[in-house]
Amino acid sequence: MKSIIFDLDGTLVDSAPDMCAAVNRVLQAAGLGRIDTVQARSFIGDGIEAFVERAWAAAGGRANPSRLREAVEAFLADYAHAPAVLSRVYPGVTGTLEVLEARGCVLAVCTNKHQAIAERILSRLGLVSRFRCVLGGDRVAERKPAPAHLQQVLDTIEAERPDALMVGDSAHDAEMARAAGVRCVLVTYGYGDPGAVPDVPRIARMTDLPALVSRS
Repeated sequence: MKSIIFDLDGTLVDSAPDMCAAVNRVLQAAGLGRIDTVQARSFIGDGIEAFVERAWAAAGGRANPSRLREAVEAFLADYAHAPAVLSRVYPGVTGTLEVLEARGCVLAVCTNKHQAIAERILSRLGLVSRFRCVLGGDRVAERKPAPAHLQQVLDTIEAERPDALMVGDSAHDAEMARAAGVRCVLVTYGYGDPGAVPDVPRIARMTDLPALVSRS
C-alpha cells in the first residue's frame, strides 16, 4: 500500500493571504509598515517564528529578541483565530486526494505549521478527513527539514519507506525526504524554488500526481 505525505503551505493550500493579513495586523499594532502577499509567500517555509521575523524585518522592525517573541505570540493568537478566511485549496488538490484515496493510498501531512492551526485550515477547507495523520512542527523535537519529522509521520501511519512518497514545494521537503530514505516529488506552483533542487521529479499540477504514483 502506497503512503503519500504532503507538505501543507504551497503544496495543498495557498495560505499566504491569511498569514499576510494576520502579520500585518501585528506589524500595524507595533507601529511598523506592511508586507504584501508576494513577500509573505517568500517568507513561508521555516515555521511561524521565521515567518514573523522576516516580516518584521521587511516592515522596518529592528532585531529585538524580546519584541520579536511578543510579535510571534501576537501573530499566533491572531492567526489561530481564523487561519482559513482568505486561504484556498490549490486547483486539482481535492480531486487528486479523492483519486489517491480511492486507490487505497494512505495520506498524511507533514508541516512546520503549528498542529492546531494546520488542522483548523484543513477542516475549514474540507480536507482534514482525507488524512490519517497531520503532524505539525510544534509537536516534534526536530521539525522539517530534519528527517525525524517525516519519520514520525511514517511511524504513525505504519508506512514502509520504499512505498512512501513525499510531495512538497521546497528544498526543505526534498532534503527531509532524502535523509529519511523516502522518494520525493516537488510541485512547481508553490512557495519554494524547486529548480534549486537537482534530481527530484517535478509536477506543474497536482492532477499530475496520480499518474506519477502509478509509474513508481
